[in-house]
Amino acid sequence: MVNDRRLPVRVYPKPFLCLAALGLLGLLALITGYDSKPEMPSGVQLIEQPTLGNLDPAAQKTLTALTQELLQSQTFEGTPLTFPELAKQYANVGDAFQSYGIIDQAIICYRNSIILDEAAPAAWHYHLAQSLRKNGDFAFAVAQYKIALKLLTEQKGTSQQKLAALFHLGECQLELTLDEDARFSFQTALTVGSNIEDAACHLAIGQTYLQSDPSEAISHLLKALESSPRATNVHYSLMMAYRKVKNMRQAKYHQQQFQKGEGVVALTDPFQVRLEEMKYTARSFRIRGDNNLFKHGNVTAARDNYIKAIDLDPDDHSVHLNLGVAYLRLGDNDNAKQCFLKTLELAPTNSLALANLGIIAQAAGNADEALELLSQAAKLGPNNHIILMKYGDALFEKDLTEQALQQFLLIIQREPANQEGLASVAKCYLQIGQFSQAQTHLESALAIYEDDVPLQLMAILALSAPTDESKRNPQQARLLLESIDSNSFPAEHAAASAMVAAAAGDYDKAIVHQNQAIKQATNQQRSDLLPQLQTNLMRYQQQMLVTANQR
Repeated sequence: MVNDRRLPVRVYPKPFLCLAALGLLGLLALITGYDSKPEMPSGVQLIEQPTLGNLDPAAQKTLTALTQELLQSQTFEGTPLTFPELAKQYANVGDAFQSYGIIDQAIICYRNSIILDEAAPAAWHYHLAQSLRKNGDFAFAVAQYKIALKLLTEQKGTSQQKLAALFHLGECQLELTLDEDARFSFQTALTVGSNIEDAACHLAIGQTYLQSDPSEAISHLLKALESSPRATNVHYSLMMAYRKVKNMRQAKYHQQQFQKGEGVVALTDPFQVRLEEMKYTARSFRIRGDNNLFKHGNVTAARDNYIKAIDLDPDDHSVHLNLGVAYLRLGDNDNAKQCFLKTLELAPTNSLALANLGIIAQAAGNADEALELLSQAAKLGPNNHIILMKYGDALFEKDLTEQALQQFLLIIQREPANQEGLASVAKCYLQIGQFSQAQTHLESALAIYEDDVPLQLMAILALSAPTDESKRNPQQARLLLESIDSNSFPAEHAAASAMVAAAAGDYDKAIVHQNQAIKQATNQQRSDLLPQLQTNLMRYQQQMLVTANQR
């Protein structure tokens, strides 16, 4: 480890004196045989060969070659390098060390580079800051980020580079509890980056307000949520903020969303991307693939990285699985199927591979095969709610509603506030005509997800559709109708209005509303709504209530 992390003051001889000294040394070498070597500036610390036993063979080979070359150069064996040339070599090896997590050696390399070259590029200061930060030296890291930012302006760095430096500067300031300084850094970052990066900045600003002003924190966190509605780190911060303002209902909602969320809001760091690209191992390609698939949504890049990972390690079943997911998202079901079959060849009990094969069979119209595959997946992964949901949906599509209901009930027994599970349970109860049970579950769901329009529609259906008039509640249905925004959801609002009118026995009014719903759905190209809207229109024309089949 590095003991003294202070950068020394650079003192350089004047050029003509330096040349004269070198000439004299050369003359002495010719006369006396003296082997002259440049004297390292004060503060330069020679690196040593690091221990590489915890890295895979490809990484060991790469780093061994790089360090052996530098070990020779820093002792000026062979043809001596100039100080700027040696500085660049230190920086390149520092990049390699940092990319493979050998942080203490990376710090030494970057410091040496900066001492040896007065015209050090901003990237060296930035990478030194990153290494210091990873080592827990936040105050030193802050100083280096600030130097990097100054140099990025002088050296015409890109806006993405400036954004990354500002953002990570703010993160270090947060670690030092310099909340106001951190907030200023994040707010400045908002003016530098593109709209794509705004979510990360708003999340960071929100976190600076969590202790001092949770209401202001919520304002920024909700802005972050707009572009990343499933981001776990945003939902977690919102949960904490709502707890601080004693809004336990919203806190509970965001806790549930955090538990079933996907991906995180994160900044794309161009410096770090370059370091990642230096690594050529199966694990590094796997990590790049996962980041592209689950964090950034770049499915093509994810596919390409997974293929490279498999080339280096063909027996990792999890990479074959994720490659299959990438192919699925690209609409290439044939290649996806081959990946999932390979996954099962390597790991025969992989429930996710079976479930995905079931989804592919479903898409191909092979309902019986899909049901069998999803049934096997559910047995192997009984605690995976996504698999249980897919299996339940397949059972429902086959009109095996009672069996589907059992799968959905398993989900909400384990996770009572699971939104999709509550909706699916209510859907099944409606289908089999148990309206009171449907109303109970929908009431629970709407207590948590009060603005969810599909849930509101199902609740209005449950209150309006019972053939037993004593089980209808058109007044409550009318109250729910008022909570649906007719401007944002015109087709749904009109269809719900028709249900309420029919429940009150006014079928002429129901027909008018239903025609309006069909018109709005047609204008919006909502082909998913039209078949059921047409069916319900015919029932109103026959003085009948709507059916419960709202798939």
